[in-house]
Amino acid sequence: MDDPTKSLRFVSGADPALDWGAMNVYDYVATRDASLIRTIPGQAPIWWSVRPLDVDQWASIEETSSPQRRLIQCVMHALESVEAPDAPAWRPTRQVQGGDGKQITICSHDEMRHLFESWGGTRLYEVGSVIYERAAVGKAQSGAARFTPLPVLLDELAAIARRHVERTQATSTTGTSPSS
Repeated sequence: MDDPTKSLRFVSGADPALDWGAMNVYDYVATRDASLIRTIPGQAPIWWSVRPLDVDQWASIEETSSPQRRLIQCVMHALESVEAPDAPAWRPTRQVQGGDGKQITICSHDEMRHLFESWGGTRLYEVGSVIYERAAVGKAQSGAARFTPLPVLLDELAAIARRHVERTQATSTTGTSPSS
């Protein structure tokens, strides 16, 4: 179970390395339980690591009127690293004083621009949503919170599922893979 007081390492539900035939991606997206992840042989997913928001960060984010801006602020304040295959882990570098007086690292505006250009807004919304929901629930449900996929992620997952079904049907009809 996810302990929302500790860091979380997870994969996007739309990561191209996920094996839709070997796992239920919707169950994974709802729980972010890493034991449910199955990948396509020879492929590795991108791992996102986030820390919990502190109460001052939460209060600052809650003052933001736009729901989309809240999710981006969550990423800015709580992203610890992005681990892509065949590349060194990416980490934010801006040092600020946290609510407890300790130095913490957050994403600068330039780093947020880099993340947006590298992975797109939908991915940042998904990551921000995971951070936001963990902070909203806290330990109230003993880590049993279910994550609510954003509509934009559900649309993306539905498109991936359709492509997976089409590939599976093409393979079963012809007896070869669609790329053969």
